[in-house]
Order: sequence, then C-alpha cells, then structure tokens
Amino acid sequence: AVVLHGCVPFDEESTNPCDECARLQQQQKQTQTYTPPNTPIYYPPTTPTVNPPANTGGNLDLVVQIGAFINRHYADKFTADARNRLGQTVDQKPNKVNILQIISGYFRTQAEAQNYLNFVREKGYSDAFIKETKYLY
Repeated sequence: AVVLHGCVPFDEESTNPCDECARLQQQQKQTQTYTPPNTPIYYPPTTPTVNPPANTGGNLDLVVQIGAFINRHYADKFTADARNRLGQTVDQKPNKVNILQIISGYFRTQAEAQNYLNFVREKGYSDAFIKETKYLY
C-alpha cells in the first residue's frame, strides 16, 4: 500500500491547495493561544506586627539571643544592625570563653519571651532563640 501526503483543496473555489492549508494553520494557531481565566489575584493574609514588650531591665530569667561572635568587629556591626531593625535594646554579653552573645529583651515568663521571639524572627533573625540568663556568663 502506498500512502501519499500532500495538500488537497477543501473547497472547489480554491485553486491552490497550499493557500488553504496556510489559512487553516493560521486559524488553528489563533484558537490555540492561551487566554488566562478572569480570576482575582490571591494575596496571602499578612500577620499583624507584634509590638515587642518594653525592656524593663533588672535581673530577669530569660533573654532572646539573636547572634554570637568571636570577632569583636563582626559583633559590633551585627549589634548596630539589630538595633536598627528591632528598635530595642540590644546588648553584647561575653561568656566564659569570650564569645560575644548578642541578646535582646529581658523577660520573666516564657510567654513574654516567646512573643518577642516571634517578633524578632519576623524581622529576619530566623536563628534567634530563648535563653536563660544564667547561661549568659
């Protein structure tokens, strides 16, 4: 069996079968273009900004540690940046092996510390954690 491929006119008025094929291909391309559905754009809900509790000072039980450095220069730059971002008191406390711990906030309860930790993480310090003050020195 021999199968032949070629253009065949689809109507009697067309003299050139290739013109008809070109017209049909163009028509098919136009119907294949994607038109997105008219749906509203989804915006995820935003969480309200949590105001950090005021730093009351004194001898409290918990702090939020946002960083730790051996190099004083890096610790100073990090501390300055944290003070700008957090708008709170940010301190450096050296531990027993002279690692500068960058801390912020002083809290009596775990709930207060957790609330402030969430605020700190929203500001970009994803590695921050709650620490008891007895482990600072």
